[in-house]
Amino acid sequence: MFRPSTIALSTWALSASQFGFTHPVTIAAFMLPWFLHEAYVAMITADDRTLNSISPENTIIIFDLHGVLFKSNVIDMIKVIAFSPCSGRVLISILNPFFLYDMCKLYYHNYIVEYIIITSCKKYSYLQPCLPLLLRVANLQIPNWKTIEIVEELKIRGYTLHLFSNIGEHLFADLQEQYPDIFRLFESITIGSKANRYFGKPDPLVFYNYIVSHPDRDKQRLMIDDRASNIAFARAFNIAGIQYRSAGRLLKWFRKHGIL
Repeated sequence: MFRPSTIALSTWALSASQFGFTHPVTIAAFMLPWFLHEAYVAMITADDRTLNSISPENTIIIFDLHGVLFKSNVIDMIKVIAFSPCSGRVLISILNPFFLYDMCKLYYHNYIVEYIIITSCKKYSYLQPCLPLLLRVANLQIPNWKTIEIVEELKIRGYTLHLFSNIGEHLFADLQEQYPDIFRLFESITIGSKANRYFGKPDPLVFYNYIVSHPDRDKQRLMIDDRASNIAFARAFNIAGIQYRSAGRLLKWFRKHGIL
């Protein structure tokens, strides 16, 4: 999957150097990659025509956690770091190109955030005292109650619900302690762990381990995820998917297909 931000900035800069910043060609050069990206996302997240009629008896519905059931509390993340004794150490890390390179390398190899934080703190010893803070900040999540209401309705109607997330073991244990009622809605929970070598979606190993751990061949699967790349990889494992954008749009899709 290409990254629209990189292509858009590159084409915009090239066009601006030739025609000027406000020239129509420059504006078009900036917008075109985004239109192409949206078309690509629409193509791979369109209704999966291999799905049979969806019912509680024949369908497992799989939910992602971050960006679907929960959203990051960005303001509190910034506040906690800014007013902590570790703020200087974190700032030094952000300005360190070697640190940023290591972080990006781990991220692009699909390692989960918890593993990235722990590994980085081990490598850069000056960050070791900041480990509890960084894990706490990573877990500053706000429940998306409108989406959770949809999950509750699906549960009432008898659907089998799975949670399939890139959250790590320590972060999940903390979040589960805070919101036990939310996680009791799910029959099965799959998270980043040593069994997956701390890889997360969209790494194929993660999907493979999920399928092997849940070999229910009598039911089709529908995954709700906010990342198009995850849905694209899921389809390789015969898991249908739709991209989550908002609770309202998800509810509309469910009603359109007779799920709710």
